[in-house]
Amino acid sequence: MEDPIDPAVAARLDTLAERLVDVRAELDDVMFDVLRRASVDGRDRPAIDRELQKVRRSIEKAVNLLGSIAS
Repeated sequence: MEDPIDPAVAARLDTLAERLVDVRAELDDVMFDVLRRASVDGRDRPAIDRELQKVRRSIEKAVNLLGSIAS
């Protein structure tokens, strides 16, 4: 059986997860802008979009991990 997590620590982890959710939303906006600009310019999906997708997935994993730790 795991040791229970201190409620103050759990609250801080929840706050961090919430901040990451906000960062993820802002990143989504940036990614949309990148794709929109490429579309306007008649270009294919830019390479930066693939890299930003990796960043987004990493943030998502961090949010999920923090949530499972704090629960």
